[in-house]
Amino acid sequence: MIQFLLQAAQIVGPILTVASSIQAGDAARQQAESRAREAEEDRKRNAIKFAQMHNDRIDDYFSDRAVNQAQLFGGLGRDPTDRSLRAFQTKQEATVSKDVTRMDRQALFTDDKYRRQAEQFRIEGKAKQRAYYLRAVSSGIQSFYNMNKTSVG
Repeated sequence: MIQFLLQAAQIVGPILTVASSIQAGDAARQQAESRAREAEEDRKRNAIKFAQMHNDRIDDYFSDRAVNQAQLFGGLGRDPTDRSLRAFQTKQEATVSKDVTRMDRQALFTDDKYRRQAEQFRIEGKAKQRAYYLRAVSSGIQSFYNMNKTSVG
């Protein structure tokens, strides 16, 4: 009876070790996939945030332009063809253009960062899963070898 229990323990122990290694590998992959999805959600939020910033900056420009025109032309009676006013407006347009271009570039850089991060999480998850699977196979082979060595000797 004791011999049977020892043999059962020799069989069940390695099976549990193999099974737990496989489960750990699956869990590692699932965790990596979850982190990748989170990075993808960050990517989407980033795109929305920068689109809003882009639109807000353009809205601010048009609002400020309307106020300036009302004050300069209506309130102060300046001539709309005045070269200094035109230079001021051209400068404002250039500033808005630079601001919007910077925001759009930053959005692209950040988008790429989140895309690469999600990809890296998935690669790491697959690698960890593979490592745990190999550990399970190795453990199973080692246990089978030890069982045969013990039963032969």
